[in-house]
Amino acid sequence: FIPAPANAASVIAWTKSFKTDEDEIVLLCYESWFGTNIQQTVKTVLGDQDQDISITIVNDQLAVKAVEDHLRKEKTDLLVTCHFALPEIDGVDQDAFVLANDAPCKTFLVMHGERTPEQIKTVMFFSSGYVHDSTTIKLLSDLGEKFEWKITVATVEEETGAKAGQTGEQMLRSLIHDAGLDPENFEIKVAVDRMVLAGVR
Repeated sequence: FIPAPANAASVIAWTKSFKTDEDEIVLLCYESWFGTNIQQTVKTVLGDQDQDISITIVNDQLAVKAVEDHLRKEKTDLLVTCHFALPEIDGVDQDAFVLANDAPCKTFLVMHGERTPEQIKTVMFFSSGYVHDSTTIKLLSDLGEKFEWKITVATVEEETGAKAGQTGEQMLRSLIHDAGLDPENFEIKVAVDRMVLAGVR
């Protein structure tokens, strides 16, 4: 879902990065009542090499609901979008987080930055300790292999003293192994800090 012309290049690049030979890409583009000519912007970004990608305009005031309805109707496997916040309608929020939470399929949300997958060289993933970590590790591994990323898997632990970092490292190695991947293909890093945010920084 492309909410504005400025987001077209980023969303399209990330969408294409997930595509396999069997996949079909449909770009849902939001066109406000004021008109943004988003369709022309998207066509310009696509150029002449992506004729198999179709464009669908979303001009409903309740754009988020319209996107969700489309995803259900088409039984979409993956939604790729970016951070956005459209005007609230009758008390109904319309932003990226609402769409990500309510979408009937897996969702990849491009939060910040304009770099495309091809422009990225290094990636650092901090484990959250939740079940989604395994899915994220697999996704990063697939993309990293495709685009030759150097991937660091990290965590923050409070342990201090002689054993500082050991628990975190073992947890990360187990996470990678349980995802069916080789820990040797990742750089593993453990930050020791009682404040998680400080450790991440």
